[in-house]
Amino acid sequence: MELARIAAAWDQQMGIKEADSSSFSSLLITLTRVANVRFRGFQNDGGVPFQDRLRRWLKQFEPIDQPAAFLLAARIIFLTEEQFHCLQRRLLRCVIRKHILDGVIASRWLPEYDYGGGLDPIL
Repeated sequence: MELARIAAAWDQQMGIKEADSSSFSSLLITLTRVANVRFRGFQNDGGVPFQDRLRRWLKQFEPIDQPAAFLLAARIIFLTEEQFHCLQRRLLRCVIRKHILDGVIASRWLPEYDYGGGLDPIL
């Protein structure tokens, strides 16, 4: 596996022991496990294994920047489409709606927290 050899080489370059939980090799194993759970049979994956996609993504960086790019990839949170829609709904209900109401309240010279009065023109 080419990516495992690359990760091991980065560990050696940086003087990190492979058994260290923050080693590139350990992060690759964790990242691959998460990807297997989240992306196995995922829509639009085209049957390309996750590690191959990760390797291709890393190749767009200069070799000296690839370890930093890998660390960034290891910290990305994977979301399903359903989880993403849930986050969108929550953003609308908890953040955007409040900003709209605050704008309506301010434009109508209502008391600062008169959300009931601010809802009338919206509904």
